Amino acid sequence: MGARGRLRWSAFPQAAVLVGEVAAAAALRLRSALVDLTKLHYPTLPDDAFYDFGVARHLALGQGPTFDGFTPTNGFHPLWVALLVPIWRFARDDNRFGPVHAAMILGAALDVASLVVAWRLCRRRLALSWGATAIVVGWLALNPFQVLLATCGLEAPLAQLLLLLLLDEDLATRWRAAPRKRWGVLVGLALLARVDLVIVVGVLLATRIRRGARDLRGSVAVALQAAWPVGIAAGLYAPWLIFSRLTAGRWTQSSAVALPFAISELPHVFGYEKVGLRSMLGLSRDSMLDAGAKLL
Repeated sequence: MGARGRLRWSAFPQAAVLVGEVAAAAALRLRSALVDLTKLHYPTLPDDAFYDFGVARHLALGQGPTFDGFTPTNGFHPLWVALLVPIWRFARDDNRFGPVHAAMILGAALDVASLVVAWRLCRRRLALSWGATAIVVGWLALNPFQVLLATCGLEAPLAQLLLLLLLDEDLATRWRAAPRKRWGVLVGLALLARVDLVIVVGVLLATRIRRGARDLRGSVAVALQAAWPVGIAAGLYAPWLIFSRLTAGRWTQSSAVALPFAISELPHVFGYEKVGLRSMLGLSRDSMLDAGAKLL
């Protein structure tokens, strides 16, 4: 057997393991995506998913970005909702569950695609052995929490896929002074999928600048070289900022104020004048039951 034949034979077990893990992951996620929605399951779809579904439905009907049909909102992740709009656009009016299943299947497909990117990332970029790579990808494929996250109807699988693609691109050019244009495109899409990925982007950019320069002048030069990819990312994200300002009157997502609002309302619910860490930790079971009874 020649060298080429031995190489192909040695690659066969790796391909077989990857195909097996992807097939198992697809089966588990498809089963979760096709669960009977007329029955309560634990855990079931979170309420945030139906918020995205509602906005996508109103956009599909030409009513703009709104959940209730009247109030404009920017409290959603735009890239995920943009993928949901065609699902509701072509759904029949009498089919309540079909679009939900389709959204869950879409999330499952994105999550399965992440497994292939994760395999490539581990093998080519991190130079892990194929056994170690199989363990990492297998954990992602068979982890029950990952299966539920993939079919929760939220942006998580989309953000995960774009994050892995961004890491793959960043490591592929880690010895370059400046990232490529593709890096900027992936950053822009990742931020549109989930804005808090800006933390990861900042770390990657700072690490690249630190790695590519030995002094302040070199750091400035590398930062200037990275300006074009960063500008591409900013150009992709800027329309969403403008849209948010025009529709909701704020630069940040309206959902970002939900938690502060809930905390501000706790004094009224639980009877405290101030809610600090001590008072929040000191809430007794009886006080919570009393508060719940008041709400009812």
